[in-house]
Amino acid sequence: MSLAAIYEDGATDRWHVPVMVEEVCGLASAHGPLAFVDVTVGAGGHAAAILRATDARMLGLDRDQRALEVARENLAQFGDRVTLVRADFGEIKSAMRDSGFDGADVILADLGMSSLALDDPARGFSFRADGPLDMRMDTRQQLRASDLVNEESETELARIIYMYGEERASRRIARLIVDARRRQPSRPPANFAR
Repeated sequence: MSLAAIYEDGATDRWHVPVMVEEVCGLASAHGPLAFVDVTVGAGGHAAAILRATDARMLGLDRDQRALEVARENLAQFGDRVTLVRADFGEIKSAMRDSGFDGADVILADLGMSSLALDDPARGFSFRADGPLDMRMDTRQQLRASDLVNEESETELARIIYMYGEERASRRIARLIVDARRRQPSRPPANFAR
């Protein structure tokens, strides 16, 4: 099934289609791995493919609790070969130690934005649907996007937008945000985009 066919209905519960699955499985199974760590397990697409192609056991990390819930459901068929931990990939060493993984033959990182987060209006990442201005990948974090938008100076907003968004028009955007927050604080992302 093509990506176009998956997305044409405009559904908000789109399933993430992992990319390069054959290549990843080929590399993962080339030497018969005994253990692998998926440091961005998400919904478990790559993990499921590797688990089907090998007899490996797997440690899956994600900082998004919702993603782990979906992965737990999607990987249940692999039983005790799967261990899932809520952690950032920077915590790989302690997550491996705490989960009884002395090492890993393969470490997989599918870096990028999570479609689970992007497609959920309550997460505040979408410009297509109104929702709270949250934008946290890990809901245990205290700082929300609305905190930055409503509290940071125009100069700091411009710096953040330029530095992390690589946006050349960062000063103009920051000025528009500051003007908009004077009129209506905590506007949802879809309203900011208008």
